[in-house]
Amino acid sequence: MQIAPEVAEWLAREMGYRNYEVEGDPMLLYKPFVNVYFGAAYIKWLSSSDGKERSEEFVIRAYRGGIKKATHKSTADYFQRYLSVRDSLLAKRFCDFFYPI
Repeated sequence: MQIAPEVAEWLAREMGYRNYEVEGDPMLLYKPFVNVYFGAAYIKWLSSSDGKERSEEFVIRAYRGGIKKATHKSTADYFQRYLSVRDSLLAKRFCDFFYPI
C-alpha cells in the first residue's frame, strides 16, 4: 500500500493508531505489516470522513489523490483501473470456486 509518512503520523497522533511508533521513524512504513496497518486505518477513516458514509469510488479516489481530489478528473483513471482489477479478481474467484483444478 502507499501511505505517506505524514498520514501515518497523523493517524497515530490524532486518530489513536499507536500500535507502531512511526513518528520520527518513517522507515517503519517499509515493513509490510506496519504499512498495511496504517493503509487500512486510512481507508477506514476515508470511508466515513466528515461523518458521512462514503462510496467505494470516493474512498478509492481519495486514497489516491486526497480528499480534495476525490471527485477531480485526475483520479478517474485510477478508479477505472481499480475496477478492472477488482472485477477480474472476482471473476477468477468465481471460476476457482465453480471449476476447481
